[in-house]
Amino acid sequence: LEYQLDHTAIDDSALVAMLAPLTTLSLLPYELAPMDGGQIRAELIEAVIRRAVFSNRQLFERVVDFWTDHFNIDISDGDFAYLKAVDDRDVIRANAFSTFPALLSASAHSPAMLRYLDNVLSTRTNPNENYARELMELHTMGVDGGYSQNDVVEVARCFTGWTYYGRNNNTNTGTFRYNSNNHDNNQKIVLGNIIPAGGGLQDGMTVLDILSDHPSTARFIARKLAIRFLADSPPASVIDDVAATYTATGGDVKAMLRTILKPNVLADAAPRYKRPFHIMASALRTLPVTITSTNSLRNQLSAAGNQPYYWGPPDGYPDTFAHW
Repeated sequence: LEYQLDHTAIDDSALVAMLAPLTTLSLLPYELAPMDGGQIRAELIEAVIRRAVFSNRQLFERVVDFWTDHFNIDISDGDFAYLKAVDDRDVIRANAFSTFPALLSASAHSPAMLRYLDNVLSTRTNPNENYARELMELHTMGVDGGYSQNDVVEVARCFTGWTYYGRNNNTNTGTFRYNSNNHDNNQKIVLGNIIPAGGGLQDGMTVLDILSDHPSTARFIARKLAIRFLADSPPASVIDDVAATYTATGGDVKAMLRTILKPNVLADAAPRYKRPFHIMASALRTLPVTITSTNSLRNQLSAAGNQPYYWGPPDGYPDTFAHW
């Protein structure tokens, strides 16, 4: 476990060489914006498949997969292809093994997320509640976490003006932008916390801190991680322990994984069924395969309903045996 958690020390040079022809993976947003979306999508998914099959950093890739579902973004149309390519690299992969607050902040500043959940449409005169609602329901507290519709409204007001630079903005294209002209600078109250007037960009940052520190968030993240790595219905005692680890460490991802993957916890866990993507990846890892093209694999994953980045709703691919 410790070997896998120290992922940067694991030699993955063979995989790096394998990914080198996928040139879109390393490009900046303004370089990706004018490119064909089909190429960007194909290379992004091909990279996911190759990493799953050939990477020696197996736990890291599984955790990237987890956070990709948690902060789901559908890439099927529009600007989502190039924006998600950047999000995958600079938000999910860059923070997968860090802390949940770091991930949450990176996602909140991600043009892909702001576009996907309509925050780019949110202004002081017409706040859009979509991102605010999913931020609490799916990203942090959970649907039963204890927030109200009024909290959704207030959080939406806090994130007014959070957007990104669209196409044809030179090197700024596809990067985060705070538009102060569109921000509601009046006082807000979120989950009983007064956010004073005049806070500007800091209003959103304050909300992220409130949500990251909330006990409902600790439990929600603990339960989702335990489901992914243990069972559809993990023991309440395990969820309690992981939530306590979250609180004690400020949401340290590696610390939570250590709590979940303790030998005695694993010994009591029932077999965990695999989703189609994981069945394919583990089968190919077992065989002495050489992949020359992932076209057929992508088509088969699409037919199985589990092609990466193609789940439409914001809740990510289902993680239950009953669904699959």
